[in-house]
Amino acid sequence: ERESSVGDLYDPDPLRSSDHDPVIVGTALDSDVETVLGYVAAAIEDLADAGALNAGQERALLRKIDQALRQIDRGQVNGALGVLNGVAEQLGDFVEDGILAADQADPLIGLVQLVRGAID
Repeated sequence: ERESSVGDLYDPDPLRSSDHDPVIVGTALDSDVETVLGYVAAAIEDLADAGALNAGQERALLRKIDQALRQIDRGQVNGALGVLNGVAEQLGDFVEDGILAADQADPLIGLVQLVRGAID
């Protein structure tokens, strides 16, 4: 008889895109936007390491995330919102262009949108 592997997939980390609770993630965002954007940056690096993104695509996204964090630190919310919108749009464009699959980009887009909501 086959055993379920669902337990192997679950991780209580609220930032896991496959099993997160939006309410918990929202709470986490209120306290640590930097951690969430760090998670997004690490996921982008993982996509590049796996060959899904080239070095230029990776650098462009990571620069935008870094810029957004600097603007948040300076209290420049409108600028950070615009930059984060650019991250989400670029990830969406990568899906439309066939560079990334939706299941690779959509969780990251969702987290970027949650960060935007938390700082707006």
